[in-house]
Amino acid sequence: MLRYRLLFAIVGLVSCLVMALLGELIIRATHLQTFANSLNEQVLVLPIRENGRVIAAGGHPGEVEITLEWHNKNDLDLSCIDPRGHRIWYGEKRSPTGGHLDVDANASVYALTSTPVEHIVWPYGSAPRGIYQVFVTYFAQHDQQPTSVFHVTVNNNGHFSQYGGTLSQRGTRVGVDAFTLNTSAGLGASQIAAVLATALMCAGWTCWVLALLPPALWWFRRRFPISEGEKPSLTTTDYLHTCLLFAMAGFIGQLAFLFANWFLMETSSITHDQLSYHFFDYATHLIGFAVLGAIVGAAIRFKVPGLHSPWLAPVIMLVGVAAGWGFSALLYNPREPGRVFVALLMGAGIGFMIVLVREIAVVSASITPSPISASSGLALNRSGPAGTLPGLRAPRQNSDAG
Repeated sequence: MLRYRLLFAIVGLVSCLVMALLGELIIRATHLQTFANSLNEQVLVLPIRENGRVIAAGGHPGEVEITLEWHNKNDLDLSCIDPRGHRIWYGEKRSPTGGHLDVDANASVYALTSTPVEHIVWPYGSAPRGIYQVFVTYFAQHDQQPTSVFHVTVNNNGHFSQYGGTLSQRGTRVGVDAFTLNTSAGLGASQIAAVLATALMCAGWTCWVLALLPPALWWFRRRFPISEGEKPSLTTTDYLHTCLLFAMAGFIGQLAFLFANWFLMETSSITHDQLSYHFFDYATHLIGFAVLGAIVGAAIRFKVPGLHSPWLAPVIMLVGVAAGWGFSALLYNPREPGRVFVALLMGAGIGFMIVLVREIAVVSASITPSPISASSGLALNRSGPAGTLPGLRAPRQNSDAG
């Protein structure tokens, strides 16, 4: 039955690919990515650019983070004066208060990049209370274009602020921001609204990408039935319910993703550990996509006719884990292949697993226990489907060995 598994995988891949490509057009046409960034909450299925360069450069998340990005090979320098008066800059990268300039770009002419980033961070639970002053300095010109447009993102204990500016003369130093560490606990009204908005965005993406999967699988099973006489039907009500469950999967998956973010932050704060961005990003995406995959598996199991195996939900959860890993791995590519890649992986994985799980269910149902004779021990079950000792499978009726 390998050919059926592969064909189902292709059906899932093509259906999700079509919707993913259409979704890309919608995202770019409506500037949804810009809106997502303005919410200051990461979305499970939408790349957030701000942390991408920091992650690639090996930076660490923390209670207070200051990130500087610009877009040419010139050398801009990020510096900060902490509440105790200590200055963190390229000449003194660590502060006695725990602050650290852990990413410093274009400092050497032998390692220039056109996508530079600098990053100052205080670990969770160690940032001193008080006022932080942030500065950007134009140190050296290495690019043919002397003018550098820069962006600064401040993470103030989970509250984000963004600033921008332009530097065109070497030696220029500008003050970007002065902020007081936010020590408030819990979610404010704006943060709750951002969480709900991101959850709804993830719900819409999941429902959109998987919308063609149920009718595609239904058509394929009618066109190429696995068993003789199989005539599955997909009603409009079942289809709408399935899409609603897909949306719920995205909504809950996004909440699980944000909860994983919060949990890792709190754990790191208690233990005073500096988690790497790579670990942080992979862990949160794996958890979010695992939850999404489990609910998608449950939805397909109960709503797509003939797919009632209890194995389906946990197996598709593994597809979600694989999708989460792949999404994290490709998330920060400048060409942003992440959303399309994860849609392909989910569609192909779900299509393949549906046939595989269904075969397991059919084989399990065909095995019946053999009667035990008190006088002769084990006896052959002549009337059973296998016609032999317990545990042996029935011979295949289909001559297809593929």
